[in-house]
Amino acid sequence: MSHYLKFCLGSSVVIGVVLAGTPALAQEQMTAPQQAEQNSGIGDIVVTARQRSESLQRVPDAISAFSQSTLVNANIKNVTDLSRLTPNLNFRDGRAFSANFFDIRMRGIGSAQGGWPSVSLIVDGVPTSSSDALTAGSLAGVERIEVLRGPQSALYGFNAIAGAINIVTKRPTNDFTGEARVYYGNGDDLQASAAVSGALIADKVLLRISGQYRDDDGRINSQTNGVHLDFHNRKSFESRLILVPTERFEADIRTTYDREHGGYSFQGRGSVAGNISDVINTKNPVFARREPGTQTRTFGRVAARLKYDADIVELSSVTSYDKGRQHGVGSACYDDVNAPSFPAPDGLGGTLCLANTRAFGNRAAAGQVIERFQAGSDDIDAFFQDVRIASKDSETIEWLVGGSGLWRRVDSVTRNFNEVAGTLNRPQVSFTHNRKYDKWWGVYGQISAHLGNFELTANGRYDRQKYKNTSYADFGYTNIIRVPDQTGVLQNSQHERAHSFQPKGQISYKIDETKMVYVTASRGFRAGYFNVGSFAIPEKTTNYEAGFKTSWFDRKLVANASVFHIDYSNQQLFATTNVAPFRIPVTVPKTRIKGAELETSVRIAEPITLSATLAYLDADVTNGTTSPRAPKWSGSFSGQVDQPLNDVWTLNARADMSWHSAQFLAVGNTQRVPKKQYLNARIGVEREGYGVYFVGQNLTNTQEPQIQASATTPYRIIYPVDPRSYGVELRVQF
Repeated sequence: MSHYLKFCLGSSVVIGVVLAGTPALAQEQMTAPQQAEQNSGIGDIVVTARQRSESLQRVPDAISAFSQSTLVNANIKNVTDLSRLTPNLNFRDGRAFSANFFDIRMRGIGSAQGGWPSVSLIVDGVPTSSSDALTAGSLAGVERIEVLRGPQSALYGFNAIAGAINIVTKRPTNDFTGEARVYYGNGDDLQASAAVSGALIADKVLLRISGQYRDDDGRINSQTNGVHLDFHNRKSFESRLILVPTERFEADIRTTYDREHGGYSFQGRGSVAGNISDVINTKNPVFARREPGTQTRTFGRVAARLKYDADIVELSSVTSYDKGRQHGVGSACYDDVNAPSFPAPDGLGGTLCLANTRAFGNRAAAGQVIERFQAGSDDIDAFFQDVRIASKDSETIEWLVGGSGLWRRVDSVTRNFNEVAGTLNRPQVSFTHNRKYDKWWGVYGQISAHLGNFELTANGRYDRQKYKNTSYADFGYTNIIRVPDQTGVLQNSQHERAHSFQPKGQISYKIDETKMVYVTASRGFRAGYFNVGSFAIPEKTTNYEAGFKTSWFDRKLVANASVFHIDYSNQQLFATTNVAPFRIPVTVPKTRIKGAELETSVRIAEPITLSATLAYLDADVTNGTTSPRAPKWSGSFSGQVDQPLNDVWTLNARADMSWHSAQFLAVGNTQRVPKKQYLNARIGVEREGYGVYFVGQNLTNTQEPQIQASATTPYRIIYPVDPRSYGVELRVQF
């Protein structure tokens, strides 16, 4: 394994692996009580959820806000970590098959593979163009994360039917500063990041550049030959340049490049006869491969945000171009064909592979299949533009209007091929190639009126979309596979259109400076999508919500809660199959969801803060079954300690326990997973400019199937949780 640290450009754009910054380093001059308040998350956090700076406790929406210090102390480095501390946010990770094979659900509204995400990810005002970006990149350089629950279409556009994750990165500073982080853990996991920030021209030209590196052998090895299956290598850099030529105008330009190379298609195989959870809890499935699968992903983005202060209004524009490429190839046998743990049960030799084909490994005779492989690639190009006008400096009426558009092209290829004994050829077994074009534009507006202790807010968005899909029988875009339209006439391409108006109305009442109540009614919308010739129709939701936000005893106790009801039409799900493309759209006509959420923090002593979340969810399909991947109960409990040891050193310690009740992974109340608990911890000592910590994730080594298990009769394929990880972390700031 090569170990090196490359200092590159940036401040993070999308969610992933390493964090820069530490509480003691980022807030060097704070007193211990101030440090405890920041670390606990009870402080008066300022959020921009409504496109203006406001105290979290004064925004009439269900929002979980994570400050920089909380992100570091809780070791939040990807969507899985974030979901375990956010009420009714459920992330199911199928990375054992592919890094973009997952399901993110907020309040029971999830994501279908190949479709648009249910939760919009926005980084410094720029939305992601596909679901894949949710698991690409890193959290290095993040100042704050705001998780907004409930439809957010008017302000955050497409993909916000269930909510939005708003990421705010660190702004370049006038003073020259730098920071670095090094981590080494089990699995020979080396991580490093570094960043510098300063002014090229004071107050006029500010720049922050950063780089991240990771080289990880992984913690899942083949049980037959010891090869590393879940290895991971990443190199990324980001930059953020701010130009302020006049007092009225600012340009914020960001660039990102991220490249990762890691394991692909290393899911385990177990007996189909056992309960899905029993299979994984009894050291089954078996993880075994003749050779590891590999996947390479690259992501690049250039984005510019322009602001102009025109006295009574502010004009702004956001422009971005994304380019994503990913390609993976791995065994379709889900076993080591040289030493199969699951030989074919018919006594004819070899082991069964995908679609019940057979492979014989190195024992194959001439003409027999040695091994079968599957390969997939996705190329995504997207252009986004948003313009808006917003009021400013008004105590009575606040408003904004704007418009945005997205153009996206996606090329998806899936193929299977064999390695045959006695020949150098690798004959292709199946091939699918689809090119999709998506065009999306919308106009939106919001107005808020402050009438005494009441605030009335109304917003809405009108969207129009066009979709086009063309299927090819080759890589060269020459051999078109014609498909029938709705009338049965063969066409070269499939076309669909959709439009939707998504209103939202809200009334809040401020009881006093520390307490408020609110009610909300809104509509949600998610566009349909093509998946290898099949079209999933658009979704719609009608949402009702009520909640309160309170602070007590000079903010030593914070308690926020909400209840909601959702009428959900045409829920987009997916089912796994044994033939390409291995997933097909499934539509559930009617789903009714009701639930409640509670978040609370209490500082019980100067150095100690306790936090907890509790979520209830009742997601019923009209046939009386429970919606998949929607546990009825879930929650978390956290403890943070910031205790001065002497005049120089401070003890910084945090533990997070999260849990969920039983849930089903597939429609019809099938593939039941019982309740599970997870434990993460971080403990260390720090002083001005330095810190050293022990960091542990999933310390109980909890395992559960993540995604609906596909069956390759007579076997079952299981997607596992990342195993226990632990290591030592060093942070420095200057």
